Amino acid sequence: MENLIEVRSLKKSFLLPGKRKLQAVDGLDFSIRRGETLGLVGESGCGKSTTGRLLLRLLEPTEGSVEFEGMDIFKLRSGDLRRIRPKMQIIFQDPYSSLSPRMTVGKVLEFPLRIRGINSKERNRRVAELLEMVQINPTYANRYPHAFSGGELQRIGIARAMALNPSFIVCDEPVSSLDVSIQSQILNLLKDLQSRMGLTYLFISHNLLVTQYMSDRIAVLYLGRILEIAPCASISAAPMHPYTQILTSAIPVPDPKIERAKREFHLEGEVASAIDPPSGCHFHPRCTQRKEMCFQKSPFAKEVEKEHWVACHLFD
Repeated sequence: MENLIEVRSLKKSFLLPGKRKLQAVDGLDFSIRRGETLGLVGESGCGKSTTGRLLLRLLEPTEGSVEFEGMDIFKLRSGDLRRIRPKMQIIFQDPYSSLSPRMTVGKVLEFPLRIRGINSKERNRRVAELLEMVQINPTYANRYPHAFSGGELQRIGIARAMALNPSFIVCDEPVSSLDVSIQSQILNLLKDLQSRMGLTYLFISHNLLVTQYMSDRIAVLYLGRILEIAPCASISAAPMHPYTQILTSAIPVPDPKIERAKREFHLEGEVASAIDPPSGCHFHPRCTQRKEMCFQKSPFAKEVEKEHWVACHLFD
């Protein structure tokens, strides 16, 4: 299967007052195959959303490249970038703040169509089609966002992302603000749209269980670095990095015996600051399996098993 997205040595830092630097993304290397879902999982503040925005060039990188369909998007001029924008879309985390309260749902959905020069009749037809696609009555197009529930608003956000027939969508924690019963409906809708339209997803979440349900492969992010990337089945059955083992052991299981057995994995301390990250392996201050080398040298990712890459000195 060909790669739709190729990410190489991607870095992003932000300058803070006092000439301090926050290293949000620290040298990412990965690819996303056409038609697959790559899950990006990690704790809050580890750089997941920043990575998603870099892949869409909503942020400019400090270093590195992102190739979309063979083109480095950071080298494209405005005209060329405008031509590929319809193919790359995003679903935001908060369905309330991502929709203008001053625009009806119909106006929200037709806005990208208008700026692409589509006529009024075709815009109205497409708006109705998009609402039906996400299982919302097209007659609701004249209602404002405040008239909808959170789940309905997220469906509208999905419809907006689908308006220009994209091939790649960044799903930035699309269900984290929703009730559990609604989460399953949104996840199933995303999977159904992917199956019907051949979409490629980057699915960002801090919930490993949700990520496992949605993804073909999973990348585990910590302080801007990928610690492990592998097929979903491999991550679920046999996580290799100590951090991934801890995340996996934290997933609730309806069996007390299994819960007691999982307590052998525990997490020490708090996430370090991206302003002053630890030397060597960023995870070593919290790792119960650390070695002397972990304090001094950052590990390179190694293919421990087929398509199962781990950045950890335990595998040196």
